[in-house]
Amino acid sequence: MICCLLTMAAAGNAVAAGGAGWRLMRYPGRVAASAAGAVLLIATVGGIAVAPAVAEHAGHYAARAEANHRSVLEEILAQPLCSGEVGR
Repeated sequence: MICCLLTMAAAGNAVAAGGAGWRLMRYPGRVAASAAGAVLLIATVGGIAVAPAVAEHAGHYAARAEANHRSVLEEILAQPLCSGEVGR
């Protein structure tokens, strides 16, 4: 399954959209302010929607790391595509 990679990609997109929204806020004008508000709204809603999936996958990787006697980072690097199983 590619669920973990898709979740991380969605979280990254939400962060990037938030950064773009804050950059647009620096430009004067009504169009830039409207665009910035729309981008920030999309980033906020996207971040809220993705947060439970990120938390679930973080817990999943922590459980797999404990079962395999590795750190979470080692588990992420060793198993980038999760199957949803905790044990081997």
